[in-house]
Amino acid sequence: MRTFFFQSQLTRLIFKASFSKLDASQWPFFAKPESPLRQAPENVLPLSLAVLCGIGFIFLFVGGIFGMAEFNQFWKLVLISTPFAFLVLDVASWWLTKFWPACAWFTMIGGFGYSLASTVMFATSLAQMWLPRWTRK
Repeated sequence: MRTFFFQSQLTRLIFKASFSKLDASQWPFFAKPESPLRQAPENVLPLSLAVLCGIGFIFLFVGGIFGMAEFNQFWKLVLISTPFAFLVLDVASWWLTKFWPACAWFTMIGGFGYSLASTVMFATSLAQMWLPRWTRK
């Protein structure tokens, strides 16, 4: 029921925005600056620490498995370090978005970057484990 209420308020907001200018009194309560649902810095700190530690360990394990793959040494180092750099970019953009909303693009770039790098590492490792005769030189 609560989800339907949020969706109906958001639909009304979008409908009104397409036909008229909105002032702050017409915003839904979860979009107002004084709303408790907006993230305060003290709420972002535990989340960012949990994400850095949790996803960092996942990248550490995937990078450790990929480190044993038969791959060019330079590209191996680049691919193992890339997810960590994009993870730092991602979490830093959460904090920067509070002061400059355009930094939300860095969140998307960071997520795409570490997803792509870890997918390449994961797929290469699985291919060399499961398909050894086709991936050997």
